[in-house]
Amino acid sequence: MDPRLNQSGPTLIVLAEHKAPVYARDGLSLVTSSVRRFPPDCLDPKIHHNNLIQSILAKIEANVAGADDALMLDTRGFVAERTRHTSSSCRAAACDAAIVACPEGITRQAVLDLCQAHGIACEECDLTQAEVYRADEAFCSGTMGELAAVTRVDGRTIAMASLAVDGAAVGTVPRTDGP
Repeated sequence: MDPRLNQSGPTLIVLAEHKAPVYARDGLSLVTSSVRRFPPDCLDPKIHHNNLIQSILAKIEANVAGADDALMLDTRGFVAERTRHTSSSCRAAACDAAIVACPEGITRQAVLDLCQAHGIACEECDLTQAEVYRADEAFCSGTMGELAAVTRVDGRTIAMASLAVDGAAVGTVPRTDGP
């Protein structure tokens, strides 16, 4: 465990592979995990590291509960992320994105940029679990998970989850009427 013992420098291994989208298009069910996400002052979420024990434990809870994934809270009780992806919720024509414990990401930034480009109000803020329950729509973003609608959280149906859009049970908030 002593980094001074490494005499040859760091080793970087990259395994590039293509995978189909990991979630079905009809929406995800989430359960809130009892495992809390480390705060940034304990483990910087911007560092992509191999310490995934929190995500693994949370995913095990989701599997046991029969859910697609777990919603993780930070140590203050605010929404942090899912086990591998960031979470957002929408109210009417506004989008709220968790900020403090949520790692920055390419897909997350693309969503924020699209909201700005299409005049959709978007605020990065701390979200409570109750705000997620009351959301008109919720979705998650991530490289492997792409953009995925969330239709249930802790057994509660998200308000607009029953609307059919392009054959899938998702809402309409993040969409625009343009090409």
